[in-house]
Amino acid sequence: EARRRSSPSWYNSAEVIEVHSIVQNLMQEYKVQDYEIGTIAPYLQQGKEIRRVLSKLIGPKHKIKVGTVEAFQG
Repeated sequence: EARRRSSPSWYNSAEVIEVHSIVQNLMQEYKVQDYEIGTIAPYLQQGKEIRRVLSKLIGPKHKIKVGTVEAFQG
């Protein structure tokens, strides 16, 4: 786990890469659309890192929902 100096929240780079791999597999192998995918992150910074990597590798206009547990509750 790591932290950015500007944030008290944590992230895990290995988990971010694993999420990307799973998302890529879902979209390529199973033809799941980006708007059908949601990723729940344990920390706010983890969600930001996931969004950053997905935007970089899939494209900034992806519709994958990424958020903390609170964002998915309701």
